[in-house]
Amino acid sequence: MEKLKGKDMELLKAEIRARLPTARCEWDLPVDPSAAHFLDVQMGGTHVVIEIRPERGYGVSRITEKAAEETAFTGPDKVFELHEREDMIQYLVALFQAN
Repeated sequence: MEKLKGKDMELLKAEIRARLPTARCEWDLPVDPSAAHFLDVQMGGTHVVIEIRPERGYGVSRITEKAAEETAFTGPDKVFELHEREDMIQYLVALFQAN
């Protein structure tokens, strides 16, 4: 089974910054390394959170004021498996380009 490691997560952040150079990327790391990790990505007025589950994949959610009120704790907007990393990054970039 494929599993993300710490270096993979730092590489993910670097890949995002290479495609979105003005984006601010900040980790919200859990105490337990096997738990979900969150990468907050903000650029302009857009805020997206990537939930990374080291043994499962990625969940991507665009955070809006309305979404925060109505859809909190309902799961990510879109889910990608670990092998779909490139698709996830392209989806993320498209979210920022749409605004």
